[in-house]
Amino acid sequence: MTELKAVEIFTNDEKKLLIEAICDKQIRKIVKDPDAYNSQKYMELEALKIKIKDM
Repeated sequence: MTELKAVEIFTNDEKKLLIEAICDKQIRKIVKDPDAYNSQKYMELEALKIKIKDM
């Protein structure tokens, strides 16, 4: 039986950089439009951050 090994696509430092970049994008959206919390793009970015954290 073949054993499956987890493959890390990103290093922890790369994950942190990606999350930081997403946060910066979200902050810019909020500064530009305070109601952006409810936008589809903001929610998709938030979901992406969670996926990256869970990798």
